[in-house]
Amino acid sequence: KTRIVFDGSLAAAVKTAKVVARESSMKQPVVSMTMGEIVAVSSEVAEVGSCKIELTPLKAEGVLSGEAISFNANLLPLAEIEEGTEVGLNGPLAPAMWKNGKAGWKYLLMPVK
Repeated sequence: KTRIVFDGSLAAAVKTAKVVARESSMKQPVVSMTMGEIVAVSSEVAEVGSCKIELTPLKAEGVLSGEAISFNANLLPLAEIEEGTEVGLNGPLAPAMWKNGKAGWKYLLMPVK
C-alpha cells in the first residue's frame, strides 16, 4: 500500500535511534517509523530518554496514514541503507520490504508490537 524511497539520511536517523533503543533493559530494543509526508524515526527508553528524527523522503507513493511501525533495532539493515533505499509497507503489523535496486539487496523485516 505504501512505498517510500529515502536519501542517505535514513541511515543516520536509524543509527541514532538505534543507539537510544539499545540502552533499553528489554531484550528487544525498538525503533519506530511513522510514515507520512514527513517520516519520523524514533525510539524511547524510560531509563535514558527519547530520540525523534524527521526526514523528508525522496519519493512517497500510496497510503501515508501516519501510523507508526516498530522494528527490532537489532535486525534493521543498517550497513546496507544508502541513497535509494526503499521501504514498502502494507500496515503497522504486516512485514515490511526494505530494498535497494542499485545495490541489489532485499530485506523482509517483521514489525514488533
